[in-house]
Amino acid sequence: MGIKGGYDFDKFRVYGAYEYGLKGSISESGVLANGPYDSKLEWKRHNFLVGADLTPKVGNNFKFLAGVYAGYSLLDLKADLNFGANSYSETDRVGGFIYGAKVGGIYSVNANNELELGYRYDKANYDSISNGNIDVDESNHGPYIGYNYKF
Repeated sequence: MGIKGGYDFDKFRVYGAYEYGLKGSISESGVLANGPYDSKLEWKRHNFLVGADLTPKVGNNFKFLAGVYAGYSLLDLKADLNFGANSYSETDRVGGFIYGAKVGGIYSVNANNELELGYRYDKANYDSISNGNIDVDESNHGPYIGYNYKF
């Protein structure tokens, strides 16, 4: 989910964007030699991007879309680990470079409204977590849908 502002030059466009990655989590439980344990990791992501897209017309109301983007990503992390009576919790925020590409199409509903549908891939390389022992890299890919309003 995000917001984007830019300029459309008809055959290509440039933009700046902010994206909020919805909160995610993963949990695990089990038994070790010392007894039972459970762990949980939660995260959310904020992306600050600039990008450029080629948007040549392929019909009256349809444009092909191929683009690249890059910027800075912030990742908020929270880890909880419980070993019987012992527990450990840590939160951290790491930042790093993000880059990606997308391909798709844009359907022009009228002069001011467009629907955008495509597939995108991005990769983020974050700084080490504060204790320095863990490097975090992330990649995402999948379909996306968007609405464009042209002033």
